[in-house]
Amino acid sequence: DLFDKSYDCAILAIGYEQRSTYIARNEKVKALRRIALGYSENRILRYPENKQWYESHEYEVQESTDSDFKSVVKHVVFSARQVSGKNEQRLLIDISSFNRFRLATIVELLREHETESAISADFAYCLAKYSEPPARTALNRHVGPVNPYFSGWWAEPELSSAAFVGLGYEEDKALGALEHLQPSEIWAFFPSSPVSEYTPALHQANRSVVEMIKGRVVGYDVDQPFDLFTKLESLIAGVGTRSNCILLPFGPKIFALCALLVACLHPDAAVWRVSGAEEAVDRVGHSVYGISATFPPSELVKVSG
Repeated sequence: DLFDKSYDCAILAIGYEQRSTYIARNEKVKALRRIALGYSENRILRYPENKQWYESHEYEVQESTDSDFKSVVKHVVFSARQVSGKNEQRLLIDISSFNRFRLATIVELLREHETESAISADFAYCLAKYSEPPARTALNRHVGPVNPYFSGWWAEPELSSAAFVGLGYEEDKALGALEHLQPSEIWAFFPSSPVSEYTPALHQANRSVVEMIKGRVVGYDVDQPFDLFTKLESLIAGVGTRSNCILLPFGPKIFALCALLVACLHPDAAVWRVSGAEEAVDRVGHSVYGISATFPPSELVKVSG
């Protein structure tokens, strides 16, 4: 029912994939303001075409660097609130083409907003049609917190660490991160997609990880993000009593979003990103799923299906 609602503001990303405009093209986005946020660099593949499409369909277009992104989003959210004049602000956020740093920045701003009433955010995610995994696996050049807010506030740093890794289909990418971290306990989240071609590629890419962790593999359905959230939150709540938790959001971006929402409820858990010089791929949209979160001021976040 995401697109049956009216929003104070709809926030979408201009990316270099065809799926960057999939939701805007195929769904009627009803909002007082519709904003497409772009990048100041890496404007390759479909980026110019996507930007032109948003401009020609009455979206406000703003481009920025990652370093300026936080101030841009903060201004967008605050301005939308002034326009709506409502007690509870309603946002629609298409996460499909935001990188993990920008996605973390958005969740941080919503969690720490300073307004006196709640912000209700519906997050939409466009699953891509299958495309072949990169021929070469990029070296992990950055391994660390996705941003300072999600560094994890470990009350007992001497405790052992536990890693919760979302699996993607890039060959041994998760394995490289785990070898860097050397956690005492590993839980892997294996996605099941409505696009069946992903499954053999996922098994091939993660064979070493699955063999290494010996049974601690949690399956989840990409088209059921709330179920994923509850599984992840339950594990973090339990394992976090004996270990310092680190979430590694590989795989579908919906896993990254759920990891960030869980970390809002468990601020001692860290969310890390792992990045390298990855090959750009023009992914095509397949289908859309969503999850909703309410961010009350100075209270715990409430997440729903």
